[in-house]
Amino acid sequence: MSIAYCTKQIDNREISKMDESERAMEIEALSAIFIEGEELQIINENEVVITCDPRRQDGSHGCSMKLKFVLPESYPAEESPSYEIVDEVGISYEDRERILAVIEEAIEQNRGMPMLYPIVEAVNEQLAMFATNAENGEAESDNADGEVEDGATGDDSNGRDGMETGLFLKQLCKEQDRVTKEMFDEWSRTFRQNMIKKGIWRDIDAGRSKGQMTGREIFESKSVVLDIDGMVHTQNCHCFSENENVFWNNEALYEGDCDESALE
Repeated sequence: MSIAYCTKQIDNREISKMDESERAMEIEALSAIFIEGEELQIINENEVVITCDPRRQDGSHGCSMKLKFVLPESYPAEESPSYEIVDEVGISYEDRERILAVIEEAIEQNRGMPMLYPIVEAVNEQLAMFATNAENGEAESDNADGEVEDGATGDDSNGRDGMETGLFLKQLCKEQDRVTKEMFDEWSRTFRQNMIKKGIWRDIDAGRSKGQMTGREIFESKSVVLDIDGMVHTQNCHCFSENENVFWNNEALYEGDCDESALE
């Protein structure tokens, strides 16, 4: 017996021991993740059955599948596990074919490594997608039935109300927690008082009682005169007349060197 042959036998035994240890560790890890007896059934050290059953948000079942895995002696270093679907609920033929493709893809991506959990996770994600699509299909079917009924009664307004605008995604707070007009007015009054107290805003009502005027009132109480040099002057005038010399009514501005073509 050659030394090379003996060395190869020793290496194979070492690899076999490593594979056996990794398989045991993987099954132990699966026992910590899945509920044994419900989601995980350990037939022996090389055979397990795992239930893939993603729950909906309300806790109900959409679709599920049971996968049986058989782990060869050289798994995971050299071989991949064999598998079969032993049970399925709520899965069409097309969905089943898609799941088989997902399993093969997960196997290819995890060759040489423990891969049972990645496979189950990929299947769960696919099943969750199927369940979501089924829920959306039911909702669309209900909406379509409602639109048909609206059309039969001749009520077009209900059909318009059923259009998807994205507002149905908006989560509103409870009615007792919403801001009323009275609450907003009270907040606005308090906020205004705080701004006046800090000197950021001016109290217009108090200013009026002292004879002060706002900028708009000052502007409206004065006539604006533009002299020949282009300087702006103001003069007190509380009533405007057609002959008053305000700049937008001063025809003298258009005499002399005025370019009439520019005004056309």
